[in-house]
Amino acid sequence: MPETLPITAEDIAASSARKHLLCVNGLMKNTLIRALNRILAVVPSIKFQCDDASVIGFMEYIAVFCDMALLHLAGDERFLKSTEQGPALIEVFGSESNPNVPHLREGLEKLRAATIGWKESPATATAQELEGLLGEGDELAKTMVRQWELMRDGDLGKDLEDETLGKMIQENIAWISGNSDITVLLPFILAHHDPATAEAWPQVTDEGLAEVPKMVELRKECWKFAPFDPATRNLQALAL
Repeated sequence: MPETLPITAEDIAASSARKHLLCVNGLMKNTLIRALNRILAVVPSIKFQCDDASVIGFMEYIAVFCDMALLHLAGDERFLKSTEQGPALIEVFGSESNPNVPHLREGLEKLRAATIGWKESPATATAQELEGLLGEGDELAKTMVRQWELMRDGDLGKDLEDETLGKMIQENIAWISGNSDITVLLPFILAHHDPATAEAWPQVTDEGLAEVPKMVELRKECWKFAPFDPATRNLQALAL
């Protein structure tokens, strides 16, 4: 299964916006990689063609993963192509640094549409169809890892001030928050981020954390499949 990116607690505290970019972007990619790995681990054991609540919850879990992956890909493309603060970063990192390529996006959209349909009619879901849509499951992860490596190795030079890059990062985070359902986005991040790697991320107010249990309750069957309980941050056994 795809491996997560090597992000540590020290990275999140970095004062440099360049290092902060790699850290925050990598941490979000790691949440997606963990979700993908969880899906691949559950598929062989799930009981298909039945109306069991676990099948419905699993289909919703996959659909949420697709939504979060599509959001992240679109956010990365927007960030890399922005010229509001100067030359587009994609010119520095190269075209491969844009992970929002048509075939990946279309694959996620097809997977999402199928799982939404199966959530409504779980008895029609089959392992063969789901496995066909998932494929090997690692192309998305490989694309994201490659993008992260290009950003790590790219030379931003002296033309882009650290303060400017920091503003771009914060603006992109605000865009992602503004273009998603916070009752999905926040539990997803908490359910797929290993706090042992960077305890200070994500940065959420005490008031926001207090609302998480209510958010989890909205999709409690879905979050049972995540590696961490989004409310307690504790590890969860693989739900079958």
